[in-house]
Amino acid sequence: MPRRRPQLLVPALLAGSFAYAATRYVVFGDTPPAQLPLFVANKAVALAAVTLLGLSVAAAARPARRLHGLAGLTLSGLHALLSLPLLHPGYFPRFFAADVTAHPRLTAALEASLLTGAVALVTLLVVARRPAAPERPHLRAPAVALALVALHGALIGWPTFFAPASWPGGLPPVTLLATLVAAASLALAARRRLSRSPRP
Repeated sequence: MPRRRPQLLVPALLAGSFAYAATRYVVFGDTPPAQLPLFVANKAVALAAVTLLGLSVAAAARPARRLHGLAGLTLSGLHALLSLPLLHPGYFPRFFAADVTAHPRLTAALEASLLTGAVALVTLLVVARRPAAPERPHLRAPAVALALVALHGALIGWPTFFAPASWPGGLPPVTLLATLVAAASLALAARRRLSRSPRP
């Protein structure tokens, strides 16, 4: 029975994330409905992926950590693939800066964000290929990957984090939610680790 929970959790997270993204960016924002299949869906996939990775890092039981982690890794890979056709000034004009030849180039912040995201994905792939490890109170590599994921989202969305007046419908951007989920999961995992540490 416990093994069925991630199978139900993933579609529930995707549905909830998509509903939130559609409401924020299409209903209250200026994103046209025609961009629901890729632009908006990609945001939903990203938020669900971070949530699953956060659950993996914060979970106490090893089976839950692995199942949530594999589901988060799968959605992270999907997010990376869906993001490739969206790296265009028409979708994200503030992520591009024109040089002296007037050809748009990625900004330093976006390049750094893509780097952290790629390193996080590779780290998760390496962890996933390892055989099931003996029970341990915490796993460092997934926590490092999740920290990189948080940095990845923060580098993309930080200009909008501190401008709530600009949020469509007063709804926070997906990048902020994802960053907060990752940070909260890391804090919970650290607290659990400290509580298990032997006291002098």
